[in-house]
Amino acid sequence: MLDAGAITASIGHIADSSVIFGIVLINAIIGFIQEGKAGKALDAIRNMLTQEAIVHRDDKNYLIPADELVPGDVVVLESGDKMPADLRLL
Repeated sequence: MLDAGAITASIGHIADSSVIFGIVLINAIIGFIQEGKAGKALDAIRNMLTQEAIVHRDDKNYLIPADELVPGDVVVLESGDKMPADLRLL
């Protein structure tokens, strides 16, 4: 698009080249805004998908992020809970 604007400017069609450059600028602004919105939406999805687990350690229950589970942890499951990966059910 920028090439077309430059070519039309070089042959003396200033009005046409101004329109082309204006459209390119508007397109760039809209793309920038949409990219920002998409990044915020992706962050919101990541926050929703963060899994936590209730772990029984030292005779107490703790709510910890699922990625902090270690072998030997006893995970307490309740109805509707999502199971962390690599969980062995007994």
